[in-house]
Amino acid sequence: MKVSNYLSGAVRQFSYWFVHGTLGYPILEGIDYLNELDEDSSCMEQAFSIFMNNIELDNEGNVLNYNLNP
Repeated sequence: MKVSNYLSGAVRQFSYWFVHGTLGYPILEGIDYLNELDEDSSCMEQAFSIFMNNIELDNEGNVLNYNLNP
């Protein structure tokens, strides 16, 4: 089975927000989590693991619990 465009889009958008420091905006506004990555790169691994382990797909590969258009 190939990864759906929906899952690919969700991971791409999550990655973009993560590396640009806008993940979780406005909840994480003012928190410089990117600075923590310089000291402990496993934080990035943990964030992606949590994201991927919690994403839900239907039988067609549509993402059920992640809005690509917030």
